[in-house]
Amino acid sequence: SLHLALAREAGVPLEAGIVARVEPALLTTLASDKGLPWEDRLDAAEAAAARSLLSARDLAEIYRQAIVAGAGDSNPRVSAFAVSLEAPDQTTRLGAIASAFEETPVDLWPATLPAFAGSLRAIAPTMAHADNSVFMTEALALLGDAARADGWIGIATTTAPGEVARLETLVRIATPAQSSFVMPWNPDVALRSVEVRLDEGDREAKWLTAFEMQALASLGVPVPQVVWAQFDDAEMPGVRLDEQALRALRVAAQDRRAGEAALATLTALSSIESDGALAQTRPADLTPGSLAAIITALVRSGLEEDARRVAVEALIVRAHGEG
Repeated sequence: SLHLALAREAGVPLEAGIVARVEPALLTTLASDKGLPWEDRLDAAEAAAARSLLSARDLAEIYRQAIVAGAGDSNPRVSAFAVSLEAPDQTTRLGAIASAFEETPVDLWPATLPAFAGSLRAIAPTMAHADNSVFMTEALALLGDAARADGWIGIATTTAPGEVARLETLVRIATPAQSSFVMPWNPDVALRSVEVRLDEGDREAKWLTAFEMQALASLGVPVPQVVWAQFDDAEMPGVRLDEQALRALRVAAQDRRAGEAALATLTALSSIESDGALAQTRPADLTPGSLAAIITALVRSGLEEDARRVAVEALIVRAHGEG
């Protein structure tokens, strides 16, 4: 804060790359700093949104300001936002948004997609948008709009049949409500589906299936016991929480205290050593069993909505190979 204040007082430009080094509390200040190039301001705004320091409405307003200032080409999300405001038809708007998010690291989706929520929710699931049915299902699930995400599965069944099982699981995890397009949960049918996916898929597909089954089970969905024989958490990719962290999560789940569960989750994710130093770990970095321990603690302490959001984000990151 002192460095920033002195630089402003002296009229000295901030050095390049400051957004990557600044304290998170200053990100919103940098996002509104007219002395910074728009590229840095947008980086600061999106980093602030990723930390919930900036609302979706505020991020959308910064995108709009960048467009007015002629900086629409400095960021793919800003370019897509301009099209979403100006294009006369839904096909053009959706195409621009989907293309922008193909260029966007999936880790940044939860922070930046809400700025496009109005445009995305206004697009009806029709065969005219079939090429983007998978993206729309994932995007709406991330936005917490599982009812609309559900409608896109009917389109995906004809255009991306290989993705349907994963998308159905995503919708089941995103909401406790019954789906219109997803078949009612049946453990026997689920077992056959899992076996088909394991037989036909590679090792990455097995890992993703393990994540899905563990997430469903931790949300109280009955998963066939024989499925667990297919998955050894010790052989799964990712970081395994240590016994102390797992014990804290179990205690929080047993006591059903929301604050304790949230604290245990944050402690578990921020106390893992990486190359000898403490590092912040994302839920998507965990093994399926460790992720399930967090989801279980949150669900049993009354934070089911948060648990579902954590699971959806982690599964989408894993599905895109960025876990």
